[in-house]
Amino acid sequence: MNIQFVWCGNMWKEVLIMLWNYLDEVVDDSSIHIVTKSWIFDVSQLLPNLQQRCTYSDVQNDADIVFLAIKPQQLSEIDFSCYSAETLFVSMLAWTSIKSLSDATSSSHIMRIMPSLMLRNWNSRIASYMPSKPENTQSRFVSFVYDACKHQNNLRICPQEEDINKFTALVGSAPAYYYLFAEYMAQAWHSLWIDADLSKKFAWSVLRWAPTLLDSLDLQDRNDFLWLVNRVASRGWTTQAAIKTFEDLWLQDIVQKAVQSANERAGELATWGSTSQTSSQQDIISTLQKSLKSTKNAAQYIAQCSHQQRNKLLNDIADALENNADSILDANQLDCAACETSDPLYDRLLLTSDRIQSMAQWCRDVALLSDPLDYTQKIQQTATPSISIQKVAVPLWVVGCIYEARPNVTIDMIALAFKSWNALVLKWSHHAHHSNKALVAIVHEVLVKHTISSDILFLFPPEREYLPVLLQAEESVDVIIPRWWKGLIDAVRKQSSIPL
Repeated sequence: MNIQFVWCGNMWKEVLIMLWNYLDEVVDDSSIHIVTKSWIFDVSQLLPNLQQRCTYSDVQNDADIVFLAIKPQQLSEIDFSCYSAETLFVSMLAWTSIKSLSDATSSSHIMRIMPSLMLRNWNSRIASYMPSKPENTQSRFVSFVYDACKHQNNLRICPQEEDINKFTALVGSAPAYYYLFAEYMAQAWHSLWIDADLSKKFAWSVLRWAPTLLDSLDLQDRNDFLWLVNRVASRGWTTQAAIKTFEDLWLQDIVQKAVQSANERAGELATWGSTSQTSSQQDIISTLQKSLKSTKNAAQYIAQCSHQQRNKLLNDIADALENNADSILDANQLDCAACETSDPLYDRLLLTSDRIQSMAQWCRDVALLSDPLDYTQKIQQTATPSISIQKVAVPLWVVGCIYEARPNVTIDMIALAFKSWNALVLKWSHHAHHSNKALVAIVHEVLVKHTISSDILFLFPPEREYLPVLLQAEESVDVIIPRWWKGLIDAVRKQSSIPL
């Protein structure tokens, strides 16, 4: 049996070590040979006897099992014609789904595995998925992969491909979350005037010490994490004070959002790869770019409205919200139904008659404010008395707002933008999609009645994969306002070519 690793990244070393341990400890078959494309000598330091049946080669050869950890766009760089009809292809990357690999190889002998980066550790996890039952010779190859995965690991055979995407987001990515938290702890300690290098050493020692403490405790249930927290924390002392701060800042909610984002992204990546899907995505991106330009062109309509007309517009929006309260509540129920009532997100999503009334009253209160653009300040000029310089308030023009799942923020931003002569692009979390679509549809109807182009209010799709289109639209959007937690703001700051 010939096993090949092709164009593989970080994950392949863990899988190679897993296979080697299985071969070394269980399978006594000298005919099994492994060919790798790179880094073989790094791995051989961990496995001294690896050279006995493992070689390094840049040349593709026919193989019985081929492990790949590559992106869909790299599949075209591989000559799959050199493999036989019985070859089993194993994807190890979230991006490379069953469909993308099937399109590239024209083979039905395909499976996915997703190992944890902690594969060499005790009680590690590995997930697998295969769309169809293997037959004949190919069944032997699948059994070999399954048996290797089960050796010293907990194998989960997923009934659907969606399940392995979730595993990718949870187990595959999880070590990075702990490392990031350690980095934040090091930064916090450094802020207390502890040397930066020493802070890093402290954080590193905690990462190493925590598992040691876990192993030293006589636990009946290793999954009782809250018991472990209480075991470390002394009641009323320093640790409990820090934990209370975490709870006050909704750390659990932040972690929930982070994991959900990873899960959504895994699902998005797994849909990439086929030519039709790529073409479809390009069409969507092109449409979004055109819509953003339309919003830019339509901004002149709101700028042509007098202060009185803009106030009338806001008051009419308030009336429309109250008159359409039932349809808003129906849409909101669709969003709330997808969220557990115990989730802190639920209350932020939930709309009631009173909350809709408050949103309407907000529009009326903003209408009562003075014109924000009716501001001129003369600046004293001494060098050239004949020249007069003034500070004048002007619109931002097109504002892009990125925020989470609070439907009331939609109305907050609309009222403030229209009051100050600005067009608006709204990008929100998918959790409130139905609610926000209903709210924007109502506002669009009011705009049409005022003979104002509805393009001044553009509803950007909630999918994260399209966010870069908004952040790089400097010709169409003049300023971006990220209204969420610090992680989002930092991410937007790094990716955006538009002022924040």
